[in-house]
Amino acid sequence: MLKALSESLNAKKNALSQTLVRWVRPLWRWVSRQGVTDALSEDRRNKVKLTNRLAATVSLMLIGPLFNYIQVLDVFILHFLAILSYLIPIFINRLGWYSTARWWFVLTPPVFNLIGAGLLTEGPASAAKISFMAMIILPILLFQITEWFQMLLGLGWVFLTVLSFDYVTDLIPRSAWIANDAHYDNPYVAHMGIIWSMVMLTVAFIYLQLVNRGNQQKLTKALDETDRQRAVLDDTNALLRQQNEEIERQRLDIEHINHDLRLQALKAQMDPHFLFNALGSIQHFILKQETKESLNYLAKFSKLIRQMLENSVNDRVALADETRALSYYIDLERLRFENKFEYLIDIDETIDAERTEIPPMLLQPYIENAILHGLRPKEEGGGQLKVVILRQFDDLLCVIEDNGIGREAAAYINSHRRRAHISRGTSFTDSRIRLLNANRTQAVSAITIDLMDEQGNPRGTRVELKIPL
Repeated sequence: MLKALSESLNAKKNALSQTLVRWVRPLWRWVSRQGVTDALSEDRRNKVKLTNRLAATVSLMLIGPLFNYIQVLDVFILHFLAILSYLIPIFINRLGWYSTARWWFVLTPPVFNLIGAGLLTEGPASAAKISFMAMIILPILLFQITEWFQMLLGLGWVFLTVLSFDYVTDLIPRSAWIANDAHYDNPYVAHMGIIWSMVMLTVAFIYLQLVNRGNQQKLTKALDETDRQRAVLDDTNALLRQQNEEIERQRLDIEHINHDLRLQALKAQMDPHFLFNALGSIQHFILKQETKESLNYLAKFSKLIRQMLENSVNDRVALADETRALSYYIDLERLRFENKFEYLIDIDETIDAERTEIPPMLLQPYIENAILHGLRPKEEGGGQLKVVILRQFDDLLCVIEDNGIGREAAAYINSHRRRAHISRGTSFTDSRIRLLNANRTQAVSAITIDLMDEQGNPRGTRVELKIPL
């Protein structure tokens, strides 16, 4: 029977505990989160929650002692006002005045304690004075070391009220509803005050230790997560650097390939252009029925074609091979124009023509211009074409000079033809020079100079082509 009764009581007790937990826990969370928003820092959120919890806890703990003063009306009213005052920080936090809420909770308890102690006794109340020990923890908990200046100010306020305690309580007369001091200022009350203060100090110490431990764990976890993320970022950055290096290498390879393809395309355009002119010369001899000259021309043309095929394989050819092809070409043009001009190809003796290499077909368009537009229109004889190749520091200086009619007269003649001749060779060469100069510190350059005699009349044209070795 007793066992069944005990089990029934335990069941009811557990049901009551679960009901209280089910109701109290959400209410406690709601009170704690008053004024807390996502915009607050983690430190500020924790302090707002702590202020709300302390305000609610202290107010609830003061409800019990309130009824001890039910026969002392003024002290009862003061105690009731103190309970309401300690709840105010919760509403202040809800308004977003977080610092004001904490300062309210630090400043008002010592004031109520002073006034209450003055009303309870005729002289200094030693029991009430002990309660200031518990108030010391308020600025420590609410501000903590992260706001050390405010914490020191709060502690200074508490110590100031302690120092002024005897003076202030002497000024306040004892309540008329209290017969003597011993009723509220006795050893029992003093001991209870000491125990209460020690409990509060112990709780505050434990709370600070838990907060510090939690912060330390969060810091350690954050540092570990930072190290992990840094390692991931380092690996990602290393992978990205490798990918970027590979992309850059591929880009450079593609640019190099494109560069070579453009050069080859220009060479492919120049070679048919040159061959077209040569075939035109052969057609000229055949139409004039000059068999001997045609055969002679074909022989030289075959040598030129063979030399051109040999030179077209590489991006750079020996200077000796290039000048040999040029001499074949100039010989063909001399035959075509009935030996209207003489030519000279002179290579500086300090240059090893067999080992010195230059881009193929780079000089030919300038020589072609000199013959077609400078020497061919020259009415009087005595045409001269000079190709001089000199060593100038780390460059080859190729000088192509003729004593023709000059560029101005050639442009005039060309503009008055029914079908004006468009020179493609030099435009192709200009494009080749731009490509050859891409990504190079030493560039190929070409300048054209109009030659004048002493009277200022045109006496030819000179092209100076500088090629880095």
